Amino acid sequence: MDAPGNLLAGRYELRTLAGRGGMATVWRGVLRGAAHFETEVAVKRMLPSLADDPALVTMFVEEAKIAALLTHPNITRVFDLGVDESGFYLVMEWVEGIDFSRFVRAYVESGELPPWSLVLQVVIDALRGLSSAHLRCDAAGHPAPVFHRDVDPQNILVGLNGVAKLTDFGLAFAVDRARLTQPGMVKGKLAYVAPEILGGLEPTPASDLYGMGVVLWEALSGERLFAGATDRETLLRVQKGDVPNLARHRGDLPRALHEIVLSALERRAEDRIASADEMQERLEDVLLDEGIRPSAQVLGRAVGEARARIRPEPKPDKSAIADALFGPGRRPTTAPEPQPPVSTPEVDLEELDPVRDEYMTPHIPLTRKK
Repeated sequence: MDAPGNLLAGRYELRTLAGRGGMATVWRGVLRGAAHFETEVAVKRMLPSLADDPALVTMFVEEAKIAALLTHPNITRVFDLGVDESGFYLVMEWVEGIDFSRFVRAYVESGELPPWSLVLQVVIDALRGLSSAHLRCDAAGHPAPVFHRDVDPQNILVGLNGVAKLTDFGLAFAVDRARLTQPGMVKGKLAYVAPEILGGLEPTPASDLYGMGVVLWEALSGERLFAGATDRETLLRVQKGDVPNLARHRGDLPRALHEIVLSALERRAEDRIASADEMQERLEDVLLDEGIRPSAQVLGRAVGEARARIRPEPKPDKSAIADALFGPGRRPTTAPEPQPPVSTPEVDLEELDPVRDEYMTPHIPLTRKK
């Protein structure tokens, strides 16, 4: 069982249970090296309830290897893939900041909407990372694109340094293959899935751009676009494809921005904006036409302010944390050996905050304060 202070592979020390999601838990940890070298990392562990499925484990490993090949400033790096008695884990870049969902939520809960220029800055960074994945080539120079398949606000991390990064490429394919067989695993994710993917077609750059279009619409409006009360209702809304005019939510958006959002959200893939590069360039042109120069310093300051004022999530009880680590109703079959309190102090699980992490925050509805 993972716990604070555990050392994985003799070099990754777990510090804080930072988050949990439908497929994995994430720990904030430290990579320890020679001469007291330390650097922060994120350690992601597949949930034991899923680790029992050999097919999912195989996909987790295969996609981790692919994710490690994606090297770009706007994609979180995968440093290592390890395995121990608790199963496989990924060691990833730690991003000090918040995810895009929480960034937007901080404004909405204050009765505001985030400045559209900052929204565009975040999405432009994410599109740079997406373009790099779509245009990836193998060692021989042959096209070998990687499609994210799970573009949503939780998978865009915005750092205090004012840089946004796409994350979870390593789990995207596993989520895609498992979404029909693992009940509740992708709760809230269907609202970002392109209609052609829901219809059984293979992913393309256009399907990732559709997800980015939903992210952009929601961040600008402070509302959910297609999410319904049930998965069935969400599916029907996605398939219908009605996109309300953003002007109903705010009147400060340039006309060209409306056109870009609608182009990304076209129901038919062939009618959408052509590529991540084109979408990025058109959004940059909007900023340029309005005389706005993106600033990492300004965005980073906004991230810090958003993180400081966002309403903290309630802490779960011990049984909720155990469910996150072992799966609902699952517990370790054997009790751990009692340890002397001086050398191994008892850890109070109630003090752990499983929702601080920028990687695996739970789904957050974007509803404006009345």
